[in-house]
Amino acid sequence: MTRGVLLILDGAGLRPECAGNAVTAKTMPRFFSLMEAYGHATLEASGPAVGLEPGMVGNSEVGHTVIGAGYVPPTSLQRINQGYQDGSWARHDAWQALAKHRRIHIVGLLSDAGVHAHARTIQQANELARRNCPDAEVIVHLVLDGVDAPAGSAVALMKPFAGSADCDIGLVMGRKWFCDRSGDLAITRQFVDALMNTAALPAFSAGRLAEHLGSATEASFPAHAVRVASVAPGEPVLLTSHRADRAQQVARMINAHCPVYAVTDLGEDIPADRVFFPSAPLADGLASTLQRAGVPTTRIAESSKFPHVTRFFNGLNPPMGERSICIPAVPDQMLADCPEMSLSTLLAAALEVIESDEAPHALVINIANLDQIGHLGRYDLAAVAAGHVDAALWDVHQACRRHGWELLVTADHGNADQMTDAAGGPFNSHSPHPVPLLAIPAAGSKVAWHAGSGTLAHVAPTFLAMLGIEQPALMAAPLISTKAALAEPVALRVCC
Repeated sequence: MTRGVLLILDGAGLRPECAGNAVTAKTMPRFFSLMEAYGHATLEASGPAVGLEPGMVGNSEVGHTVIGAGYVPPTSLQRINQGYQDGSWARHDAWQALAKHRRIHIVGLLSDAGVHAHARTIQQANELARRNCPDAEVIVHLVLDGVDAPAGSAVALMKPFAGSADCDIGLVMGRKWFCDRSGDLAITRQFVDALMNTAALPAFSAGRLAEHLGSATEASFPAHAVRVASVAPGEPVLLTSHRADRAQQVARMINAHCPVYAVTDLGEDIPADRVFFPSAPLADGLASTLQRAGVPTTRIAESSKFPHVTRFFNGLNPPMGERSICIPAVPDQMLADCPEMSLSTLLAAALEVIESDEAPHALVINIANLDQIGHLGRYDLAAVAAGHVDAALWDVHQACRRHGWELLVTADHGNADQMTDAAGGPFNSHSPHPVPLLAIPAAGSKVAWHAGSGTLAHVAPTFLAMLGIEQPALMAAPLISTKAALAEPVALRVCC
């Protein structure tokens, strides 16, 4: 019977036990005991290994896309930068429509992490707008990060904009209000209201930002204006986010007042002719392979991570007949008081699928605690979250053993493994460390490891190997092979 669980521990990087690491044998004893018993591999989840630029840490979008693909496709940021370099972005027809306006607004998340957006894209959009729309006034509105990019990095990231004669800055505001995806429109409205009424805002200064950074990150920096340059109804707004999930809510609200243009798809509210780099669905991957093999799938995640196990996991393709179970997420502002998040509800849904004994079946689960709580930058909360994740993992493992399911455990990127920086201060961003790959075969079979290291591209072929399904030629090689267990127990080699 072909039944397998792919369990993604979002934000669980691997590094030696040290101060600030909440992913250890102390915080997650069951997880580490399973790795010792069954063997494991370590997977690179950052930089060129997953299609990102050198030095760029992994993120959930890229991580789930590569996991679902089984190979490394071009990222959205790569496509945007390539379009700038080869001139195709400058030749897009949308510039002709933008050139008809007297004022153009560019709104971008000021970050060098490349998770949801990149400061380089803001600079490129500003240059192209000035070149292609010479009679228009171009205003840049900066959204400060402090979550994906390290806290305090906004000071350096603002310098190329503030010091340029070719950049006029309007609004400066933290991402808290721009990046909300909870559905609470009152949060997003605060950003849109500030954008459309900069005359009412206090004047921005480096001193005001420094004072704020003394007690908080720039993510919560209140709205300030460098110059009064409000977005008037009907004036176009170009959003430079290259990932949709944290930009869709604000795009929808702005679009109710002004035409929104976007570098990548931000939902059905933004017409296709206003999108410079439409989504490019992948030709093949794990989801389509399972579909061809006649293996039904179920996807389970909290709502904050649900697009990752559906849209991104599917390679930006539409649903492929999978059953989807979306668990309502705890609002971001409540996470510090609830490190368990909605894990008990998610676990109950997962166990119900495993215990149904449906065959064949593939279950994909994302457990988000180590990432979501990790972004708070508090080791104490991350350690508590790790305990909840460890207990849930053990329950899934036990259910798989009872009901004859294969279990493959991995992560999309690191986070909770690094909760402090080099100076011992709080660190609330993703980490560059590798992630685990743990294969636990169903009773009656065993796993033989071919290698102890790889990349996220090895997850899909390894999962297919566990299920006994032939992989597409474009996928990486599996890191394991499976066969029937011998009568006597076999000590498995531990890869490191």
